[in-house]
Amino acid sequence: MNRQNNLPIPRRNIATTRFVLISDTYGYHPALPKGDVLCHARGLSNTGSISELRKALDWIDKADFGVKIIIAGQSWKKNGRQNKILTLIRKQGYYT
Repeated sequence: MNRQNNLPIPRRNIATTRFVLISDTYGYHPALPKGDVLCHARGLSNTGSISELRKALDWIDKADFGVKIIIAGQSWKKNGRQNKILTLIRKQGYYT
């Protein structure tokens, strides 16, 4: 136990899962740190267009993570495109 705050001290031989949480990239595709689970929340594209979304999904597809989760943003609900976009994302094997 850590006497300062009474929390257990993590052991190095215990399996861990590293989460990488990002949001609001709006078409910008930065280098990502290593991790096991990638979660991108809203703001994946700037305009919400299908072509821009495909570019963002290609970027995510190239990222080396065992699990990828995408949380939809507001632009996906415009003009009734939500089902088309979610179908596109799920076809690539991502959780939505």
